[in-house]
Amino acid sequence: MEIQHTNVSYTWGEPGGDETDETWSKPSQTILIDGCEMRIRKNLYNALIAFCQSGILGPIWIDALCINQNDIEERNAQVSQMANIYKNSEEVIVWLGHEREYTRTAVACFQRLPITRQELLSDEHVVSRDKAFASCSFTDLELIAMTRFFTDHAWFGRTWTLQEMWLAREMTFMCGTIYASVDVILTGSSIAHDSYSTRSATEDSQRTPAITWLMNFTYDLVAKLRKEVDGTSPSPLGFEVGYHRARHATDPRDKVYGLLAISDTTTVDNYMEPVVADYSKPVREVFSIAAAHCLLNTTSWRGLSYIGDHSRYRIPNLPSWVPDYTQAIPWRLLQRRSEDTFKTATHQQVCIEYDINSPYTIYSPYSYFDTITAVTTAYWEDIEGYSQMIEILNLALNPFPVNTSGGDNALSAMARTLTADQAGIYDYDSYDFVDQFGEMTYGMLWLGISNHPDMAYQLVKNPEASLSKALSFIGIRDREDLLSSLLRSYRQIYKTEEQRKLESKPTESPDQSLKVRTSLIQLD
Repeated sequence: MEIQHTNVSYTWGEPGGDETDETWSKPSQTILIDGCEMRIRKNLYNALIAFCQSGILGPIWIDALCINQNDIEERNAQVSQMANIYKNSEEVIVWLGHEREYTRTAVACFQRLPITRQELLSDEHVVSRDKAFASCSFTDLELIAMTRFFTDHAWFGRTWTLQEMWLAREMTFMCGTIYASVDVILTGSSIAHDSYSTRSATEDSQRTPAITWLMNFTYDLVAKLRKEVDGTSPSPLGFEVGYHRARHATDPRDKVYGLLAISDTTTVDNYMEPVVADYSKPVREVFSIAAAHCLLNTTSWRGLSYIGDHSRYRIPNLPSWVPDYTQAIPWRLLQRRSEDTFKTATHQQVCIEYDINSPYTIYSPYSYFDTITAVTTAYWEDIEGYSQMIEILNLALNPFPVNTSGGDNALSAMARTLTADQAGIYDYDSYDFVDQFGEMTYGMLWLGISNHPDMAYQLVKNPEASLSKALSFIGIRDREDLLSSLLRSYRQIYKTEEQRKLESKPTESPDQSLKVRTSLIQLD
């Protein structure tokens, strides 16, 4: 017989995320359980006091009290039961900590917004949200309060609380003596999130971890509520672990185990046994299993997209193909379509083999990787100029050749590989990404050589020869396929001096409608 109970979702440490204060991070308060004293952490103690004062009575399930954290076997067993524990509870109370000076203002602003859950979950949510926001005329102080409600509370950025939110049938948020429903929190987070979602790549790189909490939480809450309506299947564990790297966990292994109950823990063709919690395994092995799970559920190497910079890793001795899941990745990368975040230079699928008895090695009949690491950034900003384009061109073409198949050419292969960072921004049905990449490549190279008078002169006289020389100048030699790809779209625009006299009036190519305006210049 199931006992009706309430679950508490809270952070073990300081509610604002300060992990340096030991009065919060270690048990410092004493309570009585069946006449026996037990030491608990301060945030849980504050929650219990608030529950008593508010008339919230048991049965209440609390992880720190119901699981012996020092018994590995019990931890393993209880983590595997987490889905049932939360799904069978009448309600989950989210304890955010004591009320702050802006809490009442923030919640009151959330409640003022004239928008429903159905509107926020609909395809027209942007229009509805903008209309609701415009009707409220919030002051700057109110907007700051609304944002701080999410960025100042560590609950919104923890791994375990994400799973607890997804599993809850009903939720009530509690901050001191202030209560808020899921719908109120959904409305507030959507508005606060919207003020950051359109920022540029430069601003994105300056975003604080707390803002990332807000961005992640909004997407996750919307996904949870939509799942309740349409019943979508859970995502693979490897994807979830990579997607939620910005979330925090006291035990690094919980970056994986804290997501088991809301993920698909199987692999394609059941190549691996379903992942289960086992706290006897070292962090290195747990992360390797998660990375292998990600690779085995794909037909490409896109699972390697988020490897990152090994010099910044916190977890020692990780294999080169395994990400450090304690390291966050830029939010902008998380917005890309998962199938496009990493592509090799060809369309061929890859085959990956993994043996759980040798957890630190992956095999592929087609490819061999000694070391994989991040070499350069992939943001495209006007301020970066042509030098970064030349750097990436050299990185792609030298010393490794680009081998293509079918009717592919070197330019399209490079476009797919080097612009993976841009995946998902454009609608591929209406935007010819490869051609646009070619135009950008040509323009960047022209900008680079235009600073050299001799090379600029040669470009006007004979584009093909001068571009070949320009490519050689930056270290790309004997690449006729690349040169042909670059020039293909421009042969009718840039005629040689012998084919077209430079004039001061517009001219029209006989087989193109594009008009080209030239100026009368002196060629010495």
